[in-house]
Amino acid sequence: MTILVYGEKASRTQENQMLQAFLERLEPRWGTSADWIVVFANSLWNGAEIDLVCILPSAILVADFKSHRGRLTGTENGPWQANGVLVKGGRKENPYQQLRDNKFSILNWLESKSLLTGRNLGHISAGVVFGGSVEDHLELSAKVRSWFYPTDLDNCTALLTRLASPELQIDRKEALEIILDVVETKAASYLGLLIPHPPKEPRPGWTPKPLPRFAIKDAAGRAWSLVGPGIKRLKFEVGAPVTVVIGRQNGEGRETIVHVSARPEGKYWDCLEPGAGVVVRETSHEKPLKIFIADTGDELGIENPAKSLRVGDGVRIGIARNPKNNRLDAFNMELGELPDRDMKFIQGQLRRNPKGFGFVDDAFVPPYIVESVAPDVVDVSGLAVFGKHPVKGGRSWRVIRLDAV
Repeated sequence: MTILVYGEKASRTQENQMLQAFLERLEPRWGTSADWIVVFANSLWNGAEIDLVCILPSAILVADFKSHRGRLTGTENGPWQANGVLVKGGRKENPYQQLRDNKFSILNWLESKSLLTGRNLGHISAGVVFGGSVEDHLELSAKVRSWFYPTDLDNCTALLTRLASPELQIDRKEALEIILDVVETKAASYLGLLIPHPPKEPRPGWTPKPLPRFAIKDAAGRAWSLVGPGIKRLKFEVGAPVTVVIGRQNGEGRETIVHVSARPEGKYWDCLEPGAGVVVRETSHEKPLKIFIADTGDELGIENPAKSLRVGDGVRIGIARNPKNNRLDAFNMELGELPDRDMKFIQGQLRRNPKGFGFVDDAFVPPYIVESVAPDVVDVSGLAVFGKHPVKGGRSWRVIRLDAV
């Protein structure tokens, strides 16, 4: 996805609808292209609230939305009309005067922030985007026509495609730095789509919006999962190596993925931490498969595993942490060897407690496993994991499988 959008909703429904229609017009050209465009909507520049600013590799366009249509008439210093209906320019006489001021608001803001230095910001273009089809009969000088473009929604993509100035060469990172304090490019693994859980009190008509998820590694080699809200139409296979552009906005610590591209030199799942574990619960109609992870002692539910696995089977997994709660998530699970740590084979006598649980040596046996052994059986063997206590915390041995000797 190479249409990057920032900004706020407008105060008027009509302007929000036009922005949405404008973005939909961009989709066929930039939605799946390697080219990029950054769109700032309803944002403040040197105190001026501007409907639209588009930044491309060799152009900047400042624009204003108008809902009018039809034959467009007017002059640089006089009123404008569309099919006889007055077209205002905010507090100015007409849209040209409004956008001329907006152009210099952006120019001055960029210069005050020392952004895009060395570029000829005088080559910033401006345009009026009309909601309906227009016929341009405006009386504008050739000098104004060299940077000012009346257009409409159906022709805005063509205008943006042909805008170019050799004195306004901008790379994507520079465009992102206009709105983001920090911009980083990192290797990542695509983890597929995350389906959000419904809120406690969902509004009428609420439907979950799948969010693409990625794994990246920090300097210590730990893998973290991040979601990319607003990024859609990704055509990567799950596990594919990708490159993500990550930014932080307005000094916030929260990281936002703003762009994703293929990473041909990478390997599938290469940004996950390798892990090993053992199946502690099989898939049933009521509950998903659960695995125990060696080293951490965490136990994770696995929805829709690719293979049918039994309690006691060893597995290999890739691990990523959720940055919000540090919880582990497992990916790319495969049948593997049993881990050589945090699990052990046991053999001894089953000591039953009247409350239903039991022990084999120092290993706790849950009631449901005690019930799986015939009442007259004493000598048993099985498998135990060094797991976390669900209430008290800490770790101790717990039997996950038990058989009569």
